[in-house]
Amino acid sequence: MVSDHDALDLPASILHETAKSFASRLELSELLRVITERIVELWQPRCFAVMLYRKPLEDLRFELAFGPRGTDIAGLRASPKIGALARALACHEIVVDSQPQAPSELLRHARMAEASAKSCVVAVPLKTQEGTIGAIELVDPKTIPSTRSLSLLEAVSDYAAIALDNARNYARIRELTIRDDLTTLYNARHLRETLSAELTRAARFQRPVSIIFLDLDFFKVINDTKGHLVGSALLAEFGQFVARHIRKIDMGFRYGGDEFAVVLVETPHEGALVMASRFRELLRQQRFLTRQGLSLQLTASIGVATYPDDGSSTTDILSAADRAMYRAKEAGRDEVVSTRDLSVVV
Repeated sequence: MVSDHDALDLPASILHETAKSFASRLELSELLRVITERIVELWQPRCFAVMLYRKPLEDLRFELAFGPRGTDIAGLRASPKIGALARALACHEIVVDSQPQAPSELLRHARMAEASAKSCVVAVPLKTQEGTIGAIELVDPKTIPSTRSLSLLEAVSDYAAIALDNARNYARIRELTIRDDLTTLYNARHLRETLSAELTRAARFQRPVSIIFLDLDFFKVINDTKGHLVGSALLAEFGQFVARHIRKIDMGFRYGGDEFAVVLVETPHEGALVMASRFRELLRQQRFLTRQGLSLQLTASIGVATYPDDGSSTTDILSAADRAMYRAKEAGRDEVVSTRDLSVVV
């Protein structure tokens, strides 16, 4: 632990090291880990949290929470109305509350609001040139808040704010490179990256991973008779349909043309077949481009493959699902085919 007295004597090289350490991390999760290590090292709070606005000045979320129930809090919405955090965000300055009249936002979410009255709460806005992007809240830092100690905290928070802003911008740019422009689903390159990562994780923890591979039936006919603009609009709306009807833990992809895929995390083959059949039924009931005065119906030929039964590599699993999908087409389309025996599931 760095005492309040030691904090006064920290050389500029320590702050430089902090800035360099933060700036070298572009992945948000890794950056948050490094910020945690530095704050714990310097102030040893009982608990603390990093909160960021998801949309400017609208949706403040816990990105990281350290301390009791920390993993349960990450991702939750913070809505400070009173207290140190609310004042810090309003005045854009550090606020120290040694006798809180209102529960700390962090302790409230950790269901420890009753402990707030005996706590010291320090709230620090995370500021960039564009404005405040969030805040850090510390509860019971072991160094006694003093002017110099708070100056150090403000400096570290400023470095953190710049690095967090850069990490989020990097994530936005990266997101553009892995998304399909038309459907906004992930693209084929990211499918291979994702499936490779999931197979590695599945092998480590001995868990299944399934993939649904589907091809829209007679899409070329629609394209030829209705025109390419209608075809593109149809693909875009179908992409939204896929995104709506998969679980939050799963990922949808446009593989190319009118071919799509869904990676089903920790899903055995039987479960994947159930989900594929349910998707087929939902698709049968859906009508597309109704706002444009059309009412188009789509069906799909669907193949289902699962790790480890159908292979151990990305190529193996994709090829197996592709073969099953083509068998569905040969069987008359609008079918779900399993790689297990390449028989039609009715």
